[in-house]
Amino acid sequence: MEQLKKVFGLTMIALFTCYTIMAQDDEQISGEPVTITATYDGFTSNSYSFTFINGEGEEESIFFDYATDEVLKAFDLKSKKLEGKKFEVTYEETTETEEDEEGEELEYTKTTIISLKQLN
Repeated sequence: MEQLKKVFGLTMIALFTCYTIMAQDDEQISGEPVTITATYDGFTSNSYSFTFINGEGEEESIFFDYATDEVLKAFDLKSKKLEGKKFEVTYEETTETEEDEEGEELEYTKTTIISLKQLN
């Protein structure tokens, strides 16, 4: 039962991340860096949350599961001090696969912040 919860959780995170990224720009190729201007919302549930204005002029949230060591050394993203601050966020997506206990492959998109520049 515990393993089923883990698989379900990973699947939900992967689906939500994929949806968020695809909604932002359907033409981006996995692995190609993307830069957006976004407001930092904070660190919750093991992900870094930002809000940005998408191509249709609507506010949208994006969640990053990872950040490079350089980004984490420069910014304490787990601190509440940076919440509400505006950043230029450069990130990349990579598609990865994992094998579950039953031998089935699970594919998910890993989003990583590779550069962060505070704007205000």
